[in-house]
Amino acid sequence: DPSAKIFQDLKVVGRAAGMPTTLLIDPAGCEIGTMAGPAEWASEDAVALVTAALTLGFFAFFIRKVIAARRQPAFVGGDSIVGAVGEAREELAPEGLVFVSGALWKATSTSPIPAGSAVRVVGHEGLHLQVARENGQAKERK
Repeated sequence: DPSAKIFQDLKVVGRAAGMPTTLLIDPAGCEIGTMAGPAEWASEDAVALVTAALTLGFFAFFIRKVIAARRQPAFVGGDSIVGAVGEAREELAPEGLVFVSGALWKATSTSPIPAGSAVRVVGHEGLHLQVARENGQAKERK
């Protein structure tokens, strides 16, 4: 700033006493730290300031990610598998094994389903799934 207007504005609000003044500003525009006078970046104070700024940044990032994860719907529990598509590993007439979401499950069906057919989970009772043949017309049951 050739006119030194920013410096004059900072001087008025008491944030800069002389030249040079170093300000650390976060992405939101908030002041993190101020260093008046020449900045000796290898000094103990400068290293402490940079360390504090980096630590604050890390924890702010970490806490935001934790909050975002807590707002996501649960990926576990019985209802999370309803609607998933899998494969019949053996004939379901009416009971057999299906492979859904990376695991083998005991399952029942209201109609016979040959081994190798695609199935959709329409319900569950504990660890036992109810499935229907997936031909684009299987309805999800709540």
